[in-house]
Amino acid sequence: YAEAVKWYRKAAEQGNAGAQNTLGWMYAREDGVPKDYAEAVKWYRKAAEQGEINAQINLGVEYARGEGVPKDDAEALKWYRKAAEQGGLLGVLAHTTIIMHAKGLSLPKGYAEAAEWYRKTAEQGGAEAQAALGACYAGGHGVTHDIVQAYMWVNIASSNGFDKAKRILDDLAGNMTPQQIQEAKTLSDQWINSRRK
Repeated sequence: YAEAVKWYRKAAEQGNAGAQNTLGWMYAREDGVPKDYAEAVKWYRKAAEQGEINAQINLGVEYARGEGVPKDDAEALKWYRKAAEQGGLLGVLAHTTIIMHAKGLSLPKGYAEAAEWYRKTAEQGGAEAQAALGACYAGGHGVTHDIVQAYMWVNIASSNGFDKAKRILDDLAGNMTPQQIQEAKTLSDQWINSRRK
């Protein structure tokens, strides 16, 4: 690790954003250097300001946790959003951003914006976001209540391997007519097939 740190530092000092992010990660994880969140944040920030998506996510995480910087949900959200706007919507980023939005942290319209991020992530194939968007439609959170859309999105999530989908689909079906279920299945099939082309 000490040798790796040496070379990452050389590249980081020359402005390589990937090396800056990795060096920040090493400080945050105590890999070859003493754990130092402030130093991690310094390197994350350098990389994040160059548009490095992983560094933007990592910097957001540090603000959300208050490690190396004062805890600041608005600043965390700012960095998550920067990564999201570049297409880094899957995985941890999507979840953290969505959770913050849903709780209304630093946002006046938490559910509406959460639904928007769920949709963006869902359209990129994120199964958990697809299920979450379905839940938004089922509850009318941030979107108009629409049981057919709810079933459609959860059914899409199911096709992408979301393991809790069957139970949710069964719950939704209990409040739907056979025609609504068929319409939702048709819509989900059309959506899935359109992405295979």
